Amino acid sequence: MRTDAAVVGGGIIGSAIGYELARSGLSVSLFDSRALYGGATLAAAGLLVSGRGVAVGPLQSLTEESLALYPAWVAELERNAGVEVGFHSNAVLRVARNEREARVLVEAVERALQRGRRAQWLSPAAAAESEPLIEGVACVGAARFENEGFVNVSRLVAVLRAGIRRFGGVIFSSTVTRAVRTGPFWELKADFAEVQTEHLVLAGGFHSLPLAQQIGIALPLYPVRGLSFCVCGTSRLSRALTIGGLQIVPQSRTEVVVGSTVEREECRPAIAPKRLGELRDRSNAICPWLREGRVSAVRCGIRPASRIGRPIVGAVPGYANVVVAVGHYRSGLALAPLTAKTVQEVILGSPANEASRFFAWPRGEMR
Repeated sequence: MRTDAAVVGGGIIGSAIGYELARSGLSVSLFDSRALYGGATLAAAGLLVSGRGVAVGPLQSLTEESLALYPAWVAELERNAGVEVGFHSNAVLRVARNEREARVLVEAVERALQRGRRAQWLSPAAAAESEPLIEGVACVGAARFENEGFVNVSRLVAVLRAGIRRFGGVIFSSTVTRAVRTGPFWELKADFAEVQTEHLVLAGGFHSLPLAQQIGIALPLYPVRGLSFCVCGTSRLSRALTIGGLQIVPQSRTEVVVGSTVEREECRPAIAPKRLGELRDRSNAICPWLREGRVSAVRCGIRPASRIGRPIVGAVPGYANVVVAVGHYRSGLALAPLTAKTVQEVILGSPANEASRFFAWPRGEMR
């Protein structure tokens, strides 16, 4: 089989890239190893935020740009698929539990306003009016920032894959074990398929390392294990919350996802009972209303953290038609639309946005 582009990695980043390339008229093959447990998407609670909002720099600005793409991006996906993704914009409360946290958030609101962004600081009473469950939480105020929201991650990935198929793409539930350059093509061998492709896109997060190493590319990544859990039977939460280092994201009328832990240099997607117990105890202490629910599922994923402090999205110098999209750490979901757009522009030969320059392969690190 021959395609214009092969995307290796079926999480949120790979699926978004596959969709944008297929929508552009390219023939696309997407490789997603369902047997490879522990992808970063599994650890995602669905929160769409742009960082803490204080240290304004290129990465935060680009994340905000990507979040601004979400409403139109999701609307198009839903039109094509005929189903709702479960996307909610302007629906995050960043709760301050003490005066120190309040000062940080107030400063973030002020800086956002100075940059022409919509943001708002809420008193404890206004925060409780916006989200009644705040009344049971230690709160001295809360902040809201434009475009921050949440999404049902599994539904979003499923709709992106449906879009790939709708535009003629093929999805293989298979692991690519070998990639060899033969003439103008990359020949990929997987468990159950062989594909010739003009463009090879490595977008499997930390799990991109083995294939990249095989063809001589050293990706500056390290693993960070994340753990989250679902609680069902709780009071209805209408907005996502960030509070005390926790992310609490609604999934349905009576279910929320609570996350997440951060374990650096851990590459095994193992669910440690001790870590889960600590996370559960901390969430119950911070948000007492969570105690009424029961844990219905536990999630564990390995996030691809970048040793250069930013994602790498672009062509790899010295390698014909190889593009990487890795190193998103905890921002893969937020950066998915912009990352997909950037890869599309690179492959079509028209990189025009700031992301293509900021996320480009680091100079002096060709191999």
